[in-house]
Amino acid sequence: MSLLQELKRRNVFRAAAAYVAVAWLVIQVAETTFPAFGLSEQALRNLILLLAIGFIPAVVLSWTFELTPEGLKRDRDLAPGSELSRRTRRMLDRGIVIVLALGLAYFAFDKFILDPARDEALVEEAKQRGRTEALVESYGDQSIAVLPFTNMSADPEQEYFGDGMAEEVLNLLARIPELRVISRSSAFTYKHKDLKLNEIAAELNVAHILEGSVRRAGNKIRVTAQLIEARSDTHLWSQTWDRELADIFAIQDEIAEEVVANLKLKLLGEIPRAPRVDPEAYALYLQGRFLIESNDFESLAPALEFMRSALETDPDYARAWTGVAWVYYRYLSRQRAGPVPGAPVTFEEASRLYEEATEQALAIDPDDPAALSLKAWQFLRITPDYAKAAYYFERAFAAAPGEGAVLAGAASIAGQLGQKELSLRLMEASVDRDPMCTWCQWSLLSAYSDLGRIEEADALMGRLKARGVNVPHDVELYYWLAKDDFAQARQVLAQVDPSRTYVPVMEAEILFREGRTGEVRAIVEALEEGSAEKIATDISTIYTKLGEYALALDWLEKEVAANGCRRLQLNVWSIQESLQSHRHDPRWLELTRRCGVAPEDLARIQFDFTLPGE
Repeated sequence: MSLLQELKRRNVFRAAAAYVAVAWLVIQVAETTFPAFGLSEQALRNLILLLAIGFIPAVVLSWTFELTPEGLKRDRDLAPGSELSRRTRRMLDRGIVIVLALGLAYFAFDKFILDPARDEALVEEAKQRGRTEALVESYGDQSIAVLPFTNMSADPEQEYFGDGMAEEVLNLLARIPELRVISRSSAFTYKHKDLKLNEIAAELNVAHILEGSVRRAGNKIRVTAQLIEARSDTHLWSQTWDRELADIFAIQDEIAEEVVANLKLKLLGEIPRAPRVDPEAYALYLQGRFLIESNDFESLAPALEFMRSALETDPDYARAWTGVAWVYYRYLSRQRAGPVPGAPVTFEEASRLYEEATEQALAIDPDDPAALSLKAWQFLRITPDYAKAAYYFERAFAAAPGEGAVLAGAASIAGQLGQKELSLRLMEASVDRDPMCTWCQWSLLSAYSDLGRIEEADALMGRLKARGVNVPHDVELYYWLAKDDFAQARQVLAQVDPSRTYVPVMEAEILFREGRTGEVRAIVEALEEGSAEKIATDISTIYTKLGEYALALDWLEKEVAANGCRRLQLNVWSIQESLQSHRHDPRWLELTRRCGVAPEDLARIQFDFTLPGE
């Protein structure tokens, strides 16, 4: 028998064809599923190589053995032309046909179902990349992230000093308009993470990384800093200082000067200088700041003690006063929705102390960006006064145009004044400078949903989910409502604590969108029978949905009479927008004038938050 006939008799060709068909199907499935499990292209290449290598052994085995319905048998044990051999051939033929059919089915599934979704994702990724590139285009390569400086001291408790050193340098650089600086809250998320610098730079979309180390022993310090061009992993500059603690501010100035020089920045003004204060007060401030940034509520009390100790050492230390203000702002944030049992200060007391601390800081340094920003947030969130908030945010923006929190505050002001497109641009810029800031991205998601920018909202939601970031229920509710997906909105609402006051409002919103106004009315009537004085604005909101504006205004008047103006002030634009044609109603105008948020007053508020390139 010829070799060709023998190969056919032993089903070698059939076995080879079956192997190739199965290998092709495995590769197609792997190409789609590997990315979902975080496997790289190298893993796919390894699989293809393994399958290719396995082809030769498979062919050799098919010459020696036959896969029969009764199991694997040696070829020499089978009689040529026997019924068992014919059954083996038929089994292999059917197997090849089945595998090819599965391959064609998968090809159709991939082509007509998976492919469009992938294309859409790629298009959206390209759009997002285009938006990001547009935001940073005016900076070119003049962008930087400052990573926490490594603590090289023998005492691990000195970690605060390295963080503080990096933050102070970052604050200096953030005051340079010509330089795009990533905010602390994003840059410091990479602390203790085992990532290469080019990977960090890619995630933060910056061209340069500044890193360093600090060793402190008493009043002696050693500081090392290096500037790296991240894409090529090139060291542009590095230096080590062995100085006294009192020289720490000069070192910060020198680092900022070297960054400006190596990035070849053409500045319109002078390079910012670190303020000189008592070195011991500075060390105490850094310890307090370290505790504040730990986001541990129990750490606020010792943080406050460090700030007060710093002020005892140097009463004119503006940053220590901003540290005091930060502590009280955290206390206020915890009590914004209502009193917190066991809180060391009441909302009113914390508000007063917060205001006093910011006033003290500004009296010492009227141009301190942190103090200006804190003062602006006071008038935005604590004691609403949008004219003053806009004034202080504008000054903070001029002092530190690269600070993400300032941009987010400016976005809030623009939103409260009805300038939604400007608010969106500012929030996008805030996320650009602080890409790991979760609440900034929640605000951006809300802005996209509010403006009906569904593609951008979908893309942002996808990125948040991919990073494992939980989206607050109220933000996610409005996202699904913007997509008219009421089933998903109901699923989200079912996860919310029923005691939250916004639950009936959101339930009414979903029902209203579904056209079930009778059930909406039942909800509002039930609310009226309960503790209505606590949720008067919510009842008013539901009545505006029903088009019963007179009743809505009745409940707004009850809210102001019972609880003062604060809730109306904080939601003035959204309330006015929901009133639609009744926004010029004399009762509404009288209420807004009484609360200091009259439409004509808000319309007169002027500010300039011009982003680079605009």
